[in-house]
Order: sequence, then C-alpha cells, then structure tokens
Amino acid sequence: MKPRGVDWDKQPLGEVPDRELSERLGVSVQSVHLARKVRGVDPCVRTIDWDKQPLGDGPDAILAEKLGVSVSAVCKARLRRGIPDGGIRSVDWASLPLGKVRDSEIAEMVDRPVCTVQQARASLGIPAYSEVRVCACGEEFETVYDHGRFCSEECQKAAARSRSKYRHGGDMDDVFVALSKLRREIVSKNGRTKW
Repeated sequence: MKPRGVDWDKQPLGEVPDRELSERLGVSVQSVHLARKVRGVDPCVRTIDWDKQPLGDGPDAILAEKLGVSVSAVCKARLRRGIPDGGIRSVDWASLPLGKVRDSEIAEMVDRPVCTVQQARASLGIPAYSEVRVCACGEEFETVYDHGRFCSEECQKAAARSRSKYRHGGDMDDVFVALSKLRREIVSKNGRTKW
C-alpha cells in the first residue's frame, strides 16, 4: 500500500484530484485511487462554471490543460452549450477525407480531439466512415469502430463465453463464434434445444 515509500495517511487524498496528486508523488493514478478508496475518502470534485469559461475561443486542448481537466470534458461542456470548437475554424475541413477514413485518424492528422472532427463532419452533412467486415460466423457487417469484430451481440457473447470457459486469449474467438453459429443452425434445423 506504500509504493515508493508514500505515507498515504499524510497525503491530501480527496482534497486534490487523483491525477494531480499522482504527478506530485510520482506514482500511478491507480495507486492514488486505491489509497483513497481504502481509506473511504471521496474523490475531489472540482466544480467548473463552464458558462464562465472561454469555450470555443480556441482549441479544446488548450483550455483543458489550463483547467486541469481532460479534453473530452471541455468538448462535452462546449457541445452541451451548442458552441462550435474554436479549433474547427482553423482547419480546412473540406480538404480532408471526412467520412472516407475514421474520425480518429483525421483527429491525429489535424491534432484535434475526435469530438471536434465529428462536429465538423456532422456540420458538413457527411456521414461517419463505415467499413464492411466479415465476422467469424461468415456474416458481413458494417462498423464505424476500429474494434468491431463481431456482427451481432450473439457472436460477441459466444467469444466471451469461450474465453472465460477455456481461459484463452482472443486467438480462439473466431473458432468459437463459428461453432456457435453452426450450433444455432443445427438447433433451428432440427428444432431441438439440446444437442
């Protein structure tokens, strides 16, 4: 409980954000979080009056750094108020492949948060990029997510069940999803619920 000799009982747990304290002490945020939880201390909640912040005057990342919050927090506060991102105005969005590649890729290209790219794309009426993939069960499906591996919740559950039952990594997911589909087909053809 004392990484690097930290005496947690003498630290301002809950008085400052976990991230700030972790940086001061040179430990992970998880260590601070655990130390606070073990002692029953509530997290520090800094209330920010977002209506008094210069939302949209510049890139969200700059305001986030100034306030000591995540870029996502600033982006969400700005979007809830219907304020366009100041970073949007400084980018020539028409010259970018919006809707042709993932928003996350464009965000990296222009050094802006993903929510800024999504807002710019939506304001131009361009639908999100989607990719056709083939699930392990053989079905084709469209996904807008990098991690979309399965065509349905049923296939995703089959892979999860196999991982927990057989304690393997994701390397056998495709096999178990295909077996699950085969089982469903046999059951529907034979009308039996058991093998």
